[in-house]
Amino acid sequence: MRYHPNGPTSIITGTMTDDEVMVDAGYTVRNNGFTNTHATFCGLDDGRWYKFYEGQYVSNLWDGSLYNPAVGYLTPPVVINLYANWKQELYTFKSTNKYGSWSNTVDNPDHPLTDPNDAHPNNFCCT
Repeated sequence: MRYHPNGPTSIITGTMTDDEVMVDAGYTVRNNGFTNTHATFCGLDDGRWYKFYEGQYVSNLWDGSLYNPAVGYLTPPVVINLYANWKQELYTFKSTNKYGSWSNTVDNPDHPLTDPNDAHPNNFCCT
């Protein structure tokens, strides 16, 4: 099991050591060891569609098959990659002029929040 900060090391700090997991063995996902000064940690994913949260107990991460239809045959050891997910902060712009005032809250334009409901139960990822 290998953990990735999922972003530039200029703003994301910290490390997480790899874990060795046996086939058909259960595993408890580690607590986040990364810090992003521009966002809030909101879970992990495997780069496909599976989402994980800190402290989650999972079983059967890998069935032991050395064939994956997406990439062909795998060579042991098989590495399962987990990527940190980050919720970007919102920015509020305010303006006052002779016609009145207005304000508008927008996503970080460089990294927009894509969850339309802003719902993150059990620290699942935000994307």
